[in-house]
Amino acid sequence: MPRISFPRLAVLAAVVFLSLGVVQLVGSLLLYQAIDRQTLRADHARRIAELIVVSDRIHALHPDLAAPIMTTGHLKAEFAPAPAVSVTTDSDTLERIAGQVIEWEPSLAARQLHLATSDAHGGKRDLVGSIRLADGKWLNFRSRDITSM
Repeated sequence: MPRISFPRLAVLAAVVFLSLGVVQLVGSLLLYQAIDRQTLRADHARRIAELIVVSDRIHALHPDLAAPIMTTGHLKAEFAPAPAVSVTTDSDTLERIAGQVIEWEPSLAARQLHLATSDAHGGKRDLVGSIRLADGKWLNFRSRDITSM
C-alpha cells in the first residue's frame, strides 16, 4: 500500500472540501431559484385577485373610470363584452397561478377565469387573462413580464 505524504494529503483534503463547497453552492442556487419562481407566481396571483375584486367593484359604480383607475405600470385592465383569452393555456404554471388566485380570493371560484402567456417586448412573457364579472362583462388584463423578478 503506497504511503501518502502530508502535503499530498492536504491537497487531496482541500480538493474534497472545495468540491463539496461547489456542490453546496450549486444546490443552494437551484433551491433559491425555485423559491423565487414560486414567490413570483404567488405575487402575480395576489395582484390578479386584487385587480379582479377591485375592478369588479369600481366597474359596478363607475364603468367609464374602472379601466383607467385599475391600469398601472405592471397591470393593464380593459372591460369588454367578450374575453380576450378564450381558454386557459394548458400549462402547470398557469394552472398553479389560477389556483392561487382562487386561494387569495375564494369568491372568484365560481367565475370563468382564462389565463395564457403572450410574447412581450425584449423576449419577455406577459401573463394575460380574462374573467367574467358580476354584470356579465369581461375584465381582460395583462400582467407585464411574468418572467422577471
